Amino acid sequence: MSAPPARILRRAARDIARRLQEAGYPAFWVGGCVRDALLGRPPGDYDLATAARPEQIERLFPRTLAVGRKFGVMVVLEAGCQFQVATFRAEADYQDGRRPGRVAFGDARADALRRDFTVNGLFYDPVRRRLHDWVGGAADDVASAFGASGLPGLEAYRLPGCGLGNCQGRRLGLGCRGRALKALRARKLNTKGSAPHD
Repeated sequence: MSAPPARILRRAARDIARRLQEAGYPAFWVGGCVRDALLGRPPGDYDLATAARPEQIERLFPRTLAVGRKFGVMVVLEAGCQFQVATFRAEADYQDGRRPGRVAFGDARADALRRDFTVNGLFYDPVRRRLHDWVGGAADDVASAFGASGLPGLEAYRLPGCGLGNCQGRRLGLGCRGRALKALRARKLNTKGSAPHD
C-alpha cells in the first residue's frame, strides 16, 4: 500500500487538530512533522498533542485505536492514514529505560518541556498557523542544531537509546550542541532495551 499524497496527509492532520479545537481542546502538531516542515521537507507522518483525554478523543473520532491509553496515547484513523494523538503529559521514573513509571496529564508547555530534544518540543497550531516554541527548538533547528530540551542534567537522556536519536539528527543534517553534546560526552549510552526514537 503506497503512502497517501502529502497534501491529503496534511489536510487530514489539520482537520484532526481543528476538530479537537472546536470541541474546546487545544491541539498541536508536534515532533518530527514540525521539524520537517521547518527544514522544508514534506512530513511523512503527523503526530498531535492535545488537552483531550483518551475517552474524549474516542468520542470525537469514530475510528480510533487505544495503543497506550494509560499513557494518553491514541491512534486516530482518518483519510486512510494513522495519526498518533497524545494527551499533554509530564512523565517521570523511567526505571526500565522505556516506559514512564508515572504519568500525569498536564498542559502544552509541560508536555513540550518533557521531550528529549528541543526540536521535538516545537508545537505548531495548524488552524491558527502559529508556532509555539517553549524550549528554543525553532532557533536550534534553523541553526541546524539538535539540542536536549528542558529537563535538568542528564534526565533529558531518560531513554538509553537517545544516542540513536542523535544519530538520526546527524542523518537529517542536524548537529548536536550544548547540553545534548555535554551529556553524550559525559555518559556512555547503553542502547540495550532502547525504544525507537523520533
